[in-house]
Amino acid sequence: MVRTISAAIACRSCGKDVLYLGTLPAIGGYAAVHVFKCQTCMTVHSKPAKSAEPGASRVFEGTSDC
Repeated sequence: MVRTISAAIACRSCGKDVLYLGTLPAIGGYAAVHVFKCQTCMTVHSKPAKSAEPGASRVFEGTSDC
């Protein structure tokens, strides 16, 4: 999988650019989401793939793999 830096999306926790990890498909009643990860604070963000509201997103606190 190729990870790309998403300069248009900044981390809500620290404000740095995030990496685009990929898209999780829609399952049942849940919509498809784009998944991003901040390399600075290791926070994972998700944003609906086809969202009517551009500000709608979820934030998951991650743990460092180091």
